[in-house]
Amino acid sequence: KTVLAYTEDLRTFLKSEKGKGLLSFSGQHGEQRQLAGEDLRPIHDAAMQICDDVIVSDIPLLFAPGEVGLAALMIANEYVGSGGDESHSSVDMMGYVRSRF
Repeated sequence: KTVLAYTEDLRTFLKSEKGKGLLSFSGQHGEQRQLAGEDLRPIHDAAMQICDDVIVSDIPLLFAPGEVGLAALMIANEYVGSGGDESHSSVDMMGYVRSRF
């Protein structure tokens, strides 16, 4: 649930004037465009998979759910941004953290 809450907050923040500079898209001739409906879906799905994988470890006992969810989003952003031939978004997650928290 934490990953979903962070993803929704991230989507809202990236649509604001302050957050527009933290989003970039690769692929399709490097064009700049606004955030659309399903642009954060790959990051969300990868973060959910990471959370599903770490649930069997000690991590949920050592860290709060918010920390685990945010860490999963940060790792998923790097993973999704580094691979694939299709157009994908890249978010400056440290800029998001600095601006929001």
